Amino acid sequence: MSAPTPNEHSSGRVPWLPTDGGRSEKHVFLIGFGFFLCGLLAIAFRSYTNGKDVAADQRYRWHFLGGKQYNHILGTFTLFSTIFSAITIAGVPYEASVAGWFSLRWLTSGIWVGIGAMVVVPRAYRMNAVREYDCPNDFVSDRWNNRILSLTTCLIGAASVFIYMVTQFYAMSTLLPAFSTGLSGTALLERDATTWILGVVVILCEWMGGFDAVTWTDMVQSVVLILAFISIPCVYDYHYGGLAGASSVLEYNCDNYFELNCTDPAFAAFNSPCATASAPRRACRSASPSASSRSSPT
Repeated sequence: MSAPTPNEHSSGRVPWLPTDGGRSEKHVFLIGFGFFLCGLLAIAFRSYTNGKDVAADQRYRWHFLGGKQYNHILGTFTLFSTIFSAITIAGVPYEASVAGWFSLRWLTSGIWVGIGAMVVVPRAYRMNAVREYDCPNDFVSDRWNNRILSLTTCLIGAASVFIYMVTQFYAMSTLLPAFSTGLSGTALLERDATTWILGVVVILCEWMGGFDAVTWTDMVQSVVLILAFISIPCVYDYHYGGLAGASSVLEYNCDNYFELNCTDPAFAAFNSPCATASAPRRACRSASPSASSRSSPT
């Protein structure tokens, strides 16, 4: 029996699932992505079952703080995944491609944020341990004992988190076409539907397992991010050459001169400035790939 042609069974097709036609060229990624989401839900269910044994008067602390029982390794991983979010992965490189050197403020500001944390966090941690704070707003309530002030600072903090969530989901929706578009230029995952599904998964994980589920899923995401940070430069180095000899290829008639094909559908899907360029992007590559089987830009 021959394989069905695209849209042959469209009457029973789930809109956002690539179930039509033959095997996708990104089937390995799609399968891995599905297992990744199932793994996150499994971690949330584990945290949910563990939370059932918590005493009633400790349920709040367990759900929102995980019982304050995490070691420094797990804390480092969850902090890492919080800092390197979708905005960091998508927004900062895009801004660098548009604004150039202005985007270096992310590096310089990061240094001062780290210095500020080293000054403030130890003392805040001591106050949290002695006074048994359960949320960031407890300090304001404990210090001034003013409900209007506590409510105001609480709403300001919630507003900042809301803005952060909106930008995260927007950044995530812009990333979906980049990693789900096939070689034919067709998106394998519907952008809006997939974003909503991922949002439901996030809310479900938090509702089921609370901070404990968030912490352990952050650890899994940190491992994925670290592997990506290591593998992507290696892949670029293999296909396009590394930075060795970059200073010697700045002249116009360099040996590694090439012209970037800005008509590639991937640039338009990722909203790259290259897709709207009036002229082809030309540059000198730092080093030529040594293997003849490697990709060469056109």
